[in-house]
Amino acid sequence: MQTSRWLLVVACLLVVIGLPLAGKWARHTSEPRCAFDGAKIDPHYRVRVVDDQERDHQFCCIHCATLWLNHQVTKPRAVFVTDEAADQEIDAASAWFVRSLVVTVPHTGNRTHAFRERADAARHAATAQGVILLDSEKPFQGHDLVEPAN
Repeated sequence: MQTSRWLLVVACLLVVIGLPLAGKWARHTSEPRCAFDGAKIDPHYRVRVVDDQERDHQFCCIHCATLWLNHQVTKPRAVFVTDEAADQEIDAASAWFVRSLVVTVPHTGNRTHAFRERADAARHAATAQGVILLDSEKPFQGHDLVEPAN
């Protein structure tokens, strides 16, 4: 009688511990997830921040990357955005940004778009009732970068 009670307790513990682990394993995916909110990253709107320790952090949109940077104590080494016209990563400092009616990621409501070429930014602004952001309005402007070591 004592042995069966002990086995029941062990079985219950295994279920209590095993179910959450099994759930996590089942949900595990190799798809990149947003470092801010864990959302799946659409490559068209991906943002990558390199921190002061040279670690990459990927984000689903400009909005999440900005919020994450606002919570960091140290300056990033680099910020890269995806040019929506060519699906290529570019330095955020050289990007043209447009705020338009087009939402890139529905759950964040992000409406800021990045482009390498001013012509692509102007085309998007014209077709999506947007405006090209001035330098002072651009995302990541308040986040100075860590100076590279000499």
